[in-house]
Amino acid sequence: MWQLEIHTWGRTSGGPGSGLFRSVDGGVTWKRLDGHGLPKPPVGKISAQVARSNSSRVYALIETGDGLPATDGTPTQSGSLWRSDDGGDNWELVSSDRRLRGRTHYYTRFAHRARQRKRGVFLSAEFTKTLDGGKTSIDLSGRLAPIGDNHDMWIDPTNGDRFVVAHDDGLSLSVNRGKSWHQIQLPVAQMYHVAVDNQIPYNVYGNRQDGPSTRGPSNSRLAKQSDEESRRTDSARHVAFGRRRRERLGDSRSGRQQHRLGERHRVRQRRRHGRALRRAHASGARGRNLAGVDHRHRRPAT
Repeated sequence: MWQLEIHTWGRTSGGPGSGLFRSVDGGVTWKRLDGHGLPKPPVGKISAQVARSNSSRVYALIETGDGLPATDGTPTQSGSLWRSDDGGDNWELVSSDRRLRGRTHYYTRFAHRARQRKRGVFLSAEFTKTLDGGKTSIDLSGRLAPIGDNHDMWIDPTNGDRFVVAHDDGLSLSVNRGKSWHQIQLPVAQMYHVAVDNQIPYNVYGNRQDGPSTRGPSNSRLAKQSDEESRRTDSARHVAFGRRRRERLGDSRSGRQQHRLGERHRVRQRRRHGRALRRAHASGARGRNLAGVDHRHRRPAT
């Protein structure tokens, strides 16, 4: 269970409602697990996995306060990964590595290999594997890792060399235990904004989650193609990277857009060129205080 309260100005993760529960009758009844090696409350998001090779071994990736006081001053514990070898009766802290959880409310996910009880993969902005039950971890990058912002993973229970990772840019499939990956772009996306210009026929613009802005004619039935094909057929094509876009009315050749960190860019379509205009960050985030900044832009949290 995970107690979570989210507002546009922040979030509160964890509280009395968060905890690890166990059922021994197929889910008819549940018992909360406390003590016996588990971190003291408050805790936040929890991801639990039962080892398929041994049902008595259970792993729990738990959001703790990393030793920092809670907003009400309550002390918190440190730790990331716990393990039980008796079905959840007793627990042992395996690792306090903060990277295993990433941004806890956004990630806190891991996958356990079916036939190798000490091997697993932790999913976050990074792609991390363990060979010793989580005591140590190995960061994978480049060709050995998916694109990033990894959220879930499926491992073939009959073939441990074959697995799929779901991330912000679609899916990554490996059939050789992660030595190489095949990236799959799904025809779905989280779109932040939609804009149009005054051309005839008018063009439609959109900004995709962690992806480029896309521009396409309103009367085209062609899907996104390669850049060369899009220039030849005037279909939809990528124009820049950003989350909010504004076109100059009557002129589809240029426009402005905002990046997720408050950066603004001017984009010229004909030259396929973009230029940063001004950076505006919250105080303490990545730059100066905003008190003297004329224009401040920030997308509300969703």
